[in-house]
Amino acid sequence: MPGVLRRINGTKIVNPIKATILERLRTIGGPLEPLVAVCERYLHYCSAIDLDETLMIGHQPWRGPEAYAMRIFPPARKSWFSKYSSIHGLKIPSDYKAILSAANGVAVLGLSLFGIPPSMVATPPLLDRSRAQCLDIGSANAYWKTGFPGQKERFHFGGRHYSDTQNSGYFSDRQGKIIAVLKTGEVVGEWSDFQSFFTDELLATERYEMSQTPNEWWH
Repeated sequence: MPGVLRRINGTKIVNPIKATILERLRTIGGPLEPLVAVCERYLHYCSAIDLDETLMIGHQPWRGPEAYAMRIFPPARKSWFSKYSSIHGLKIPSDYKAILSAANGVAVLGLSLFGIPPSMVATPPLLDRSRAQCLDIGSANAYWKTGFPGQKERFHFGGRHYSDTQNSGYFSDRQGKIIAVLKTGEVVGEWSDFQSFFTDELLATERYEMSQTPNEWWH
């Protein structure tokens, strides 16, 4: 959008791609507001929009030519939910449907939220590894969560890099309680709602990522 300016922390944005990313971010809101705030802070790094409208923020070329600190996938289409549930036999909780309707999966500073890969609602439904897609929430609940003791009845929706040797998994129950748990079974976080969960875990994953990232990238 040539000639249209936006601001990040009071600084004018003249790059039209970054202006479009900022505009898209500010339509998300709701429980994902903490995510939007983090993304805005990193938008001064090299950023782009993929052909499928995925927002890619904070290019990290030392990790690979297509590596970005953050990927925010486009919203899931309303028609996907019933089709995906029918194909894969997974009921997605209503509060998580609302999140996927704003961002169908994210990968942010080592934190991932799973979603509905578009190729998994195609005919036939297949995982397409030739392009970047969100991690498959059906696979997470059918297979991945078996590595976390005591979580069989909970809904597995994401995880993050917890330490040099461990990843945590994110789970929710029917009462809306959210927990982070290690594969040892140790619970390392509990929340009553998604907004407080995002606030705490985005801060934690950012701190961990800072310890793993070359100092010169932060300047």
